[in-house]
Amino acid sequence: MHHPVATDAQPPAVRVTQVLQDHRPRTADSGQRAAAQDDVPEDFTPVMTQLSAADLATLDTLITAGIVNSRAEGVRWAVGRLREHPAYTRLQQQIYESNELKTQF
Repeated sequence: MHHPVATDAQPPAVRVTQVLQDHRPRTADSGQRAAAQDDVPEDFTPVMTQLSAADLATLDTLITAGIVNSRAEGVRWAVGRLREHPAYTRLQQQIYESNELKTQF
């Protein structure tokens, strides 16, 4: 399968999309097709970000280890782990309390 080469003549979003598609796994370890973007639930919001080489290497390690099937799934997995941390619950509570105080002014 031939993938178009990302060139500087293309808009940055197109270049990023093509590079990510070239690095997205096509099949899971079990031989099943990895989840395509169309398989993402409707309530998910696309987010574009810039990651360092170390961040990309971390995501690629998760893929290689079979923990996730794509970089996007890796980011969702990592965010999910943050939500499990007890400090995150405390942070949410502090933000709620701060917003409540703001309404009093």
